[in-house]
Amino acid sequence: MTEPATPAGWETGETLVTHEQLREAQMVAVLDGGGQYAMDIEQQVKRLGHEAVRLPFDTPIEILYGFGAIILSGGPESVNSPTSPRTDPRLFHQEEGRPPMLGICYGVQLMNHELGGKVDKLETREDGYTVVSLGASALSADTTVDQRFIMSHGDTITELAPGFRAIARSGDLIAGIANNEKKLYGVQFHPEVSPPAGPELLKNFLQGVAELETGYEYSYEQFLEDAIVEAQEFIADKPALVYLSGGVDSSAVAKLLEHALPKEQLHFVLVDHGFMREAEIEKVTTMLAEAGIHVTVYDATDVYETATTTIDGVETPPLDQVVDPEVKRKIIGDTFISIQEKMAELLGIDKDEFVLVMGSLYTDLIESGSALASDHADVIKTHHNDTEQVRALRKQNRVYEPWRFIQKDDVRAIGKLLGLPEEI
Repeated sequence: MTEPATPAGWETGETLVTHEQLREAQMVAVLDGGGQYAMDIEQQVKRLGHEAVRLPFDTPIEILYGFGAIILSGGPESVNSPTSPRTDPRLFHQEEGRPPMLGICYGVQLMNHELGGKVDKLETREDGYTVVSLGASALSADTTVDQRFIMSHGDTITELAPGFRAIARSGDLIAGIANNEKKLYGVQFHPEVSPPAGPELLKNFLQGVAELETGYEYSYEQFLEDAIVEAQEFIADKPALVYLSGGVDSSAVAKLLEHALPKEQLHFVLVDHGFMREAEIEKVTTMLAEAGIHVTVYDATDVYETATTTIDGVETPPLDQVVDPEVKRKIIGDTFISIQEKMAELLGIDKDEFVLVMGSLYTDLIESGSALASDHADVIKTHHNDTEQVRALRKQNRVYEPWRFIQKDDVRAIGKLLGLPEEI
């Protein structure tokens, strides 16, 4: 279960594996710039048959130059800001030993900026699917000229760095650059989430430019085995209070824990907050029961209606008086946490001992700006499972989230392995 953190000992320069071992393994380093899609890049590389690991954006070249290829992920900030994420300053200038590099979104902007090009904020943004015209290059081999890719950027490359040429355009804007001699490439769009052409482009970089051989097997079975061991080690003999909604994320967590822990440790709870569709509670509990998951329903409709929370030291109005959706989400999430003590009392478990278990996804965390997902992520919207109260519980090692580094499609696949019905 790969985490976007520097392996122990590397921050002091003491590598746990030698460069020769990394090269032999032909691993790909994904430098995490704080964007929504860093995890997608890692997963897509693995699906293409290559081992990958996410590392901090400023990982030193003493480590990076042992990898078979480097991919710089996107991020929410501007390269023109003095506080934006930066790589090891030697990365773009010390060419000897440097593996081929691909910059994506913020990554390509940083590459161009650091090597003498210009990046500017224009009047218009590009967001969502955009038609990109691909020129002839090593990245676009076997790919038709006009393709739809996901864009998400305000800054744009306006002047190419010396030695680079444009290899893709979105209308009049530069959407891809290349320096073939130095094996430096970059795209403004997001190939990692733009099938079918996006994965093909990544494949061309990894197998064509970097000349890496396939061989890594992306296995959900292995992930599941690792998750079971992790759950046993993290929760140990403590009671597990599992919040369920009836969706695939939390339902798959419940089935995972049935494989990992004794039945008497498991306490499945569905909180009725009053915001579900008419008769949906009954439908969900029936569906879960048919899947072998029996839940305790806790009616908290009265609690939620007038619930408040504290944001930046100021108490909010009651939920039924709040209009701002971000404030609503924080109230809802914090109320989930505040009623857990009542749930513990109802279930007869020690309120200071149990571990709260949730089906939080990587996307929930990255959109909430959680440091658990990235050190550089901006808040897009706060999810109910990543409020300040949840973060405080995490610091106490009281929250277990087995899906925190994977995404919805991964959980669907794992849920099928665990025997969840297609309906869920």
